[in-house]
Amino acid sequence: MPSSDTQKSFFTNLWERRFFQFFATYIAASWGAIQFLEWGVTRYSIPSVWVDKLVVFLLFMLPLVVSVIYIHGRAGDDKWLKFERVFYPINVVVALMMSMFLVNSSAESVTEEVTVTDLEGQTIVREIPKQEYNKKIVIFPVESDSDIQPWESVGVSELLNNKLEQDMRIIVSSALSLVDSYEQYGFDKLEPIPFATKLHLAEDFYSDFFVSSKFQNNGMTSIEITIYETLTGNEVAQQIVVGDDIYQLAEKASSFINGEIKLSEVEGKELYIDLPSSNLISTDTGALRFYIEGAVLLQKEPSKSSEAFEIFSQSVKEDPTCAECWIRLAMVKLMQGKDQDQERANALKYAENLPERQQLSIKFFNYLAQNDTDKAIRLCEMWRKLYPQDSKPVNNLISLYKSTLRTNEAKSVAKDAIEKGHKGSIFLTYANLLIQTKDWDEAEKYLKIYKEEYPKQFEATSLLVDTYSGKGQIDKALAALDELILMKPNVKSYQLKKSQLFSKQNKFEEAMGLLQESLALTESTSDSIANYSEQLKVYNRALKFEEYA
Repeated sequence: MPSSDTQKSFFTNLWERRFFQFFATYIAASWGAIQFLEWGVTRYSIPSVWVDKLVVFLLFMLPLVVSVIYIHGRAGDDKWLKFERVFYPINVVVALMMSMFLVNSSAESVTEEVTVTDLEGQTIVREIPKQEYNKKIVIFPVESDSDIQPWESVGVSELLNNKLEQDMRIIVSSALSLVDSYEQYGFDKLEPIPFATKLHLAEDFYSDFFVSSKFQNNGMTSIEITIYETLTGNEVAQQIVVGDDIYQLAEKASSFINGEIKLSEVEGKELYIDLPSSNLISTDTGALRFYIEGAVLLQKEPSKSSEAFEIFSQSVKEDPTCAECWIRLAMVKLMQGKDQDQERANALKYAENLPERQQLSIKFFNYLAQNDTDKAIRLCEMWRKLYPQDSKPVNNLISLYKSTLRTNEAKSVAKDAIEKGHKGSIFLTYANLLIQTKDWDEAEKYLKIYKEEYPKQFEATSLLVDTYSGKGQIDKALAALDELILMKPNVKSYQLKKSQLFSKQNKFEEAMGLLQESLALTESTSDSIANYSEQLKVYNRALKFEEYA
């Protein structure tokens, strides 16, 4: 009974002091302030970190609020106590310090400092975002109702690629990098494709988001843009952007995409210089059109280098300061076995006006064309330190080391990329290198990690077949291969691989039967030749087996 009276007395005391009314008012006022600041973030691009600061400040102010309400909440006159004159100012200072310190500490952890030495011996110190805070985006060509795909379809995608990638936190796969993938799904290069195929391609490129868009009029001045999350396939946001030309469209589209993909903010740190879209390839629309048309032609039909040469020659006539146009022209002349010194020199001369990543790509090609492998490697080493989230320098380095038979260095680059947070195909690249050096157990380990991370992708299963085969575990290899054939029955190479496994088990009849069944389904001369070649290998192995039996 006394405890009940005590409890009643306690709550009565709080009620008389109007504790609940004033505390509820504080909560409501705090919620209103947070919502107002959230609106300011959306409407006026105020850094969202200020919302976090406000929340922390309001939480640390609770001791002061509770104390004031309890001591001064009762109606009537009262006096300020001595401890209040000391405690309240200290509480305010602590709340301010904690809101600044805790939130800033969180922001600081988003980045790390790197120091590199460039090819001229200059030391560069830079703050870069950590790998886990980066975003990868696939941008498909802009669709239209026209029977003939306008050059702007790819042009907008390429401008968005260069525009968004000025931010160190963003990696883009644009239209030109998707050409081969379209063919794998049975579509003509860069034609409009169904949503399901876009989702599959976005998954193949291990992206966080993908962007689908369509021109809303024949004048190509209005685009409906939709952003999707790759993991779920759900729509994130949609907007119609309008511009007088392709550059304005790219500017507004990139602003919309940037605002929707929720990049982690780093207060007080400049991660990029935002150049306008007109500065990223060419300020001249005619030169930009020739550049895009030439690039698309080369991607679709690499054998048409003569036509590409004429198109890129037109692009540099329209804009002699277009570094990207000059380097494309140099690439075509290299394909033709012609001298490209002047074109490369012009590209390097005007590249200084481009974003850093574009400059690095141009310089890399220049060293390759000069057969200066050492400088190309040093450039890529610097490149991957400055942009650790970018897969291009990693892939370039691996290719260079493999071409110079330095497989261990290639393995080291791949493993370092994985440890730095790279995802997706780098696991397959590393596993392939491990298979080449017969590190079977290590290859199996990374392939299983890949399969667990990307259950919809089948490339790891194919490499696991090679790994099990190399370890002499043929039954495991066959089981993995059967899983692969079940998911992709039309891939002819899987049947050849299965016959090789049967042959290793000295099951020659099963191997020949499988090859003959597969031969009946071949659609090209090259497939038939590969099949006959494998049949000869099985015959030879069978004869040797009988000879030593």
